[in-house]
Amino acid sequence: MSHAYLTVPFYEHQLILLGINDEPMVVMKPVVESMGLSWQGQQRKIQTKFRPNTALVYAHASDGKNYEMLCLSLRKLPAWLYSISPNKVKPEIRNTVILYQKECDEALWRHWQNAKLSAVM
Repeated sequence: MSHAYLTVPFYEHQLILLGINDEPMVVMKPVVESMGLSWQGQQRKIQTKFRPNTALVYAHASDGKNYEMLCLSLRKLPAWLYSISPNKVKPEIRNTVILYQKECDEALWRHWQNAKLSAVM
């Protein structure tokens, strides 16, 4: 089954959103790896803590093989991001984790500010 997808540039990385059952889902492995985190540990956390908001998708790659991709609902991405404590990651990736969290803060702030301004006008 094919899904609509969108590639979103984020700093020097490309993040992938898929449309699954009319909901935007984030392909998580590229996000986790771009932050410098361990995929195995985060995969377990996502599948355990966020299971109702996940989907497994199989994609056919250019090498001819099918790969399983774990996706998380876009609406749960901030919750996952804040489940990562910058103080508990390796010092060399701490700033990247903080950068992703700050970007999430800014996106939410802009959304609510725009909504608030629209309601007033």
